[in-house]
Amino acid sequence: VRLTDNTRAILDFCSENPIPMRGHVFAWYSQTPGWLFNENFENNGATVSQEIMDQRLESYIKNYFELLATEYPDLEFYSFDVCNEAFTDSNPSGMRGANQSGWIRVYGDDTYIYKAFEYADKYKPEGCMLAYNDYNEYNDGKLEAMYELCKNLYEKGWLDCVGMQSHLELPSNPTIERYRNAMAKFASIGCKIMVTELDVQNNNDAQQLADYYQQLFEIYTDYKDQIEAVVFWGNSDGVSWRSSRN
Repeated sequence: VRLTDNTRAILDFCSENPIPMRGHVFAWYSQTPGWLFNENFENNGATVSQEIMDQRLESYIKNYFELLATEYPDLEFYSFDVCNEAFTDSNPSGMRGANQSGWIRVYGDDTYIYKAFEYADKYKPEGCMLAYNDYNEYNDGKLEAMYELCKNLYEKGWLDCVGMQSHLELPSNPTIERYRNAMAKFASIGCKIMVTELDVQNNNDAQQLADYYQQLFEIYTDYKDQIEAVVFWGNSDGVSWRSSRN
């Protein structure tokens, strides 16, 4: 495991100040290099077996947590996203296909998610909550798929938190009622909830934007006993991947 210069800059800043951090992410369909799933770690190698991938996944998670403990012993990680965006946006929702996800190419199903949570639970620092994180978490199909997965992981004792990314759009995507329904559904599992990437696409109506945010935070207040954090997306609109959408 190696840390990039950008990663070290963030870790150094948080360690020196000190600022607790969320970690993101071990198992993600996007931006995971294809060679990780291939024999001899070659770009054009054959796909490895599940047994080999189990070893690689456990080694990755173990070594990552050990590196952080060694090089940043005083830095607190209050949460870590173990898996991110595993589901499609269809209704009913299912796992992303092997054409998108190297994890599915190896495992064929959601086994990799359970493995990742098992290993993360084994090696995580004390007090670090483990989360499943996704977007469009209020859509009917994905909501039900996320609920079933997170409920199973929670009952195994591996999942502590559901991450609701909450990339929202005015005037009503989603409606406040649909968003509240998703919050209630995840809260019923018994785990904690984090709003992990909150932003609302504006339509140049400042009052409508203010009203929408007020209603969101009324929901967060209602579920304050289960919500661990509300994190806004990015430190400015100019560096957001949504900056071109108002």
